[in-house]
Amino acid sequence: TRKKGNQFQKLEGFLSAELEQATCPICFELMVPPVHTPILIFPCGHTFCTTCLAAHCKANRANCPYCRKQIQSQAPNMMMQQLIEGFANKKAMEKQARPPPPGPAAAAAA
Repeated sequence: TRKKGNQFQKLEGFLSAELEQATCPICFELMVPPVHTPILIFPCGHTFCTTCLAAHCKANRANCPYCRKQIQSQAPNMMMQQLIEGFANKKAMEKQARPPPPGPAAAAAA
């Protein structure tokens, strides 16, 4: 079980690093739907949140805000979205599973 725990910690570290990359490079918000849905642009493959990309394109800029290649098409980045949602759900479940911190009542009883 110790080996499994070590593998889990490595995986969690990897996912944390991936999650850091899941922030929009324009607004630095975590790309969580619906407001900050991650959008993948083609052909360069860069990803931005839907809010920032819409504002960028509305300003009549059809180029990637990062590399300036012309945007030919765009689609939701489902892999990144699933990674973000999965990690967020895991953290929420861990938070619910933790016992509440000792409060004043616990200190008074001691």
